[in-house]
Amino acid sequence: MARMPEPSKFTSITDMGWVQGDAGTESERGVLEFSSEALGRLDPELAAFWHDVGRQFRSEQFALTMLRKFLPQIAERFGDEVGTMRFSATPMLLSDNGKYALGPHTGRVERVLAALFYMPHSQANPELGTSLYLPKDPSFTCPGGPHHSFDKFQRVATMPYAPNTAFCFFKTDTFFHGVEPVPGNGQQRRLFSYILETAK
Repeated sequence: MARMPEPSKFTSITDMGWVQGDAGTESERGVLEFSSEALGRLDPELAAFWHDVGRQFRSEQFALTMLRKFLPQIAERFGDEVGTMRFSATPMLLSDNGKYALGPHTGRVERVLAALFYMPHSQANPELGTSLYLPKDPSFTCPGGPHHSFDKFQRVATMPYAPNTAFCFFKTDTFFHGVEPVPGNGQQRRLFSYILETAK
């Protein structure tokens, strides 16, 4: 946390073209990828630190560790193909500001699993964690892509945004998650995100 880059080093997810549908307040989420270009904007010491972090999280060992956590789900989704599949890991830093909110969604079609490592300075705002939703229409599913309106879903839980906390989940067509609107300004949320997707 002491090495967290300043907000100006992050790029909004709307500028990166990551949002489909109503962008709303999604522009308040900044991303710092561990690419040479993004890390090149940092001071050399910070760049070296995050480059090493990114290298470790891109390792085959870490990917296999995560995949083993979801063996039943992987077998159900991919069947016998999993033995020949290739995966791509993407670690990144996220910085959420102001009235950021993200409508219920299931993630990209290629996504296999994700992990969010929360990095707050205190336990003062547990409500800033990721929320889980059920659609009001029980038959509704989404293969991935768009963010949906909150009014079509019921929030069933919110993961506490607390120190030393991580939230990991497997992507399905029915696992809807998002971020609830936060009243007022000045709230900040810092996360380390790990995403594993199928590779072409």
